[in-house]
Amino acid sequence: METALVTGVSGYLGGHVARRLLAAGWRVVAFVRTGSRLPEDLTEKILRVDDDGTAASVMMAFASAPIDVVVHLASAVIGVHRADQVDAILDANVRLPTRLLEGMRQGSCRRFVNTGTFWQHCNSDDYAPVNLYAATKQAFEDIAAAYVANDDIRICTLVLFDTYGEDDPRAKIIRLLVQSIKAPEPLLLSPGEQILDLTHATDIAEAFVIAAARMMDEESASQERFRISGTRVALKTLVEQVRALANAPLNVQLGARPYRAREIMVPVCEPIPPLPGWTARRMLDDEIALMIRAMPRDC
Repeated sequence: METALVTGVSGYLGGHVARRLLAAGWRVVAFVRTGSRLPEDLTEKILRVDDDGTAASVMMAFASAPIDVVVHLASAVIGVHRADQVDAILDANVRLPTRLLEGMRQGSCRRFVNTGTFWQHCNSDDYAPVNLYAATKQAFEDIAAAYVANDDIRICTLVLFDTYGEDDPRAKIIRLLVQSIKAPEPLLLSPGEQILDLTHATDIAEAFVIAAARMMDEESASQERFRISGTRVALKTLVEQVRALANAPLNVQLGARPYRAREIMVPVCEPIPPLPGWTARRMLDDEIALMIRAMPRDC
């Protein structure tokens, strides 16, 4: 049985990935911040190791079980940051994964599955960060290249776009649109010409399992990068799509907000190849309809 050391399990996507790894027969070690709460359904199924920010806690994680692959999903996703958030962004996006690579260098694990973001590619450029979050994600990839070159560590980065799911507690666009059906206050949006790339959380989880299995194949390249791309649709079209599926008006105002200063109008595509062996299986219409039906009657 292979073992994956997974970060971010206390978060939405990390929880989905941990569940899918377990279903695929993996043992999961969750490396989580001290004080973080794991999903209740996972607490008895995985081994937890607390991260107190030190090298000692990293070594404890690698000593907890023979780790085959590190799967890194923990991140501080902040679109527009404040000065007091810089340390948190650097800790999650640069220091934590670098500490993990250093732990790998000291031990026997040599396989790392990383999470990238399309925000690293404003206007589809090879590298043009939308914000500090995207810059720190790129900074770690650059740091990782040194470990690949010097320590025989192999890394596979999965570049994610917009994600969603019926159980998603985050304020993501599909959830907000569905909630606007009965919301008393209007949802203020941009004119809506930008293209979104939407992938369901279970499809994302499957991609990480495929990537982890790929890392077990010694024939894979030492540093790979793949996109996990789902359904592409303009925001204004998505609004109409939700409206039609709900058969009800949405309390939405397109054009009430300007585009952001570095709005991505068309997400990056061809320069980043798709992950071999993976395809999105959840249909956007079906999932939106499911979310609409799941709405509480009195909301």
